[in-house]
Amino acid sequence: MTFLDRLVSPIIMWLLIMGGAVACWFYLPHDALWRSQWWMTALLLIGVLYWITMLRGALAVNPQAGQPTVNNTTIVDRGVYGIVRHPIYSGDVYLMTALALAFPYGWTVATCAWAVVVFISWMFLEEAELRKKFGTRYEEYRKRVPMVIPGIGHRH
Repeated sequence: MTFLDRLVSPIIMWLLIMGGAVACWFYLPHDALWRSQWWMTALLLIGVLYWITMLRGALAVNPQAGQPTVNNTTIVDRGVYGIVRHPIYSGDVYLMTALALAFPYGWTVATCAWAVVVFISWMFLEEAELRKKFGTRYEEYRKRVPMVIPGIGHRH
């Protein structure tokens, strides 16, 4: 296991997100950037339900979901993993976007944007590990299943 493999850890990812959230809380305005609308709250509810669905779906077919990718012993491509390659991150990204819309304060929007950047970066780091570990089998999976947004991506 290389040094980079050890860095791609959910613990480090969440420490980065929380550090960014604390910095945003202390250094950015707490004023609303726009007026929240009812549909933004509805998007938040949908976001919570989507996140729960993706998390439960991922854990149902892959008990190792949420653990470092170095622990993966096989490519899981059934259930929600047949819809997106990163179902938990998919839920995280949607939820952070909905949170930013529903709670439009400077620090909240910046925290959610920071979290999305970290999630996307982590997806690419994990993708690199999985390509290295599983080779052409993972490349075939990548061609069939979109990364994070259902229905968007390369399908053959």
